[in-house]
This record gives sequence, C-alpha cells and structure tokens, in this order.
Amino acid sequence: CCTLNADLAATLARLAARGGLDHLVIETTGVGDPLAVAWMLERDGLREHWRVDAIVTVVDASAVERLRGDAAEVDLQIARADVALVSKLDLTPDAGATVMGLVRTLNPHARMLPSPRGATPWEVLLGVGRPLAPAGIPPDPHVHGTAWETWAFRTTAPLDEGALEDFLCAL
Repeated sequence: CCTLNADLAATLARLAARGGLDHLVIETTGVGDPLAVAWMLERDGLREHWRVDAIVTVVDASAVERLRGDAAEVDLQIARADVALVSKLDLTPDAGATVMGLVRTLNPHARMLPSPRGATPWEVLLGVGRPLAPAGIPPDPHVHGTAWETWAFRTTAPLDEGALEDFLCAL
C-alpha cells in the first residue's frame, strides 16, 4: 500500500472529480496494512471527498495460524479491523472457537461475524460508521492490541503532513 499510495491518491482524485459514487470499497493485498490506506485518505484533497467508514478484515479460520507464522501483517490486519469476517469456520475442528478467541484477543473491540460463503451482505461492509467499541461500552484510549506500541513526539516546529504520513508508513 505504501508504494502505491500516489497511484491510489490519483485514482481517488479522478473518481471524486467524476462523482456519482455512494460507496467505494478498497481491497488491500493479503499482506497489506489497511491503516496506510486509511491514513492516505486523510490527506488534503482527498479528505474532502472520502472518509473511511470501516476497516474490514477477512480471517481465514482454516489458515490463520499458518499465515500468522508467515507474516506479521496478519495480526496487524486483525488488530486494526473495525469488522472481522471469519470465514471457513466449517473447516476447523472446533467450529472456529479457537480462531474466534484469537480474533477477540488481538482485537477486543472489532465487530466479529462469521462470513457466509460468498454471501456477505453489503450492509455488513457499508455504513458501519467505524465503531470503536461494542454498544454501551465507552472506548478506552489507552487499551491497545498486542501489536501496538505507544510513544510521543513533541515539537513546536510546523510539521509537513505528507512527510509525517510517509514517516509513519515507514515504521
């Protein structure tokens, strides 16, 4: 995602100029970091036309343990999701209970749903509104998944938004 941000930004600018879209779904690669795309949509010229409604991650219950060993991005995608669609539950020995527990451990606030084979309703993906916590539970800004590290940087100098985004993507 980071290397394709300029192409994606140009495409989004063209789509905004063309108009006529109610929703846009952007799919990152299997090892992509969806947060890079979400941050890119906050740039000047894009934030006026687009907003991130939700980060949706599909978790393959039959392969997630193997994939976690191959790529750290698997945990990042789960931890950063607003909605986790868990697929292939029927292919697991415990009907997905272990995988559902893993997802909940990595991301206690995501809306977690079993993904019906080839029939995920659009209303699950659109209009989510980026919930931060289950209904009735206020979000705790100090609770992070195991993949998060917190640090602070203070300066009185002005920061270039694009350079800051590029720096954060490089991290």
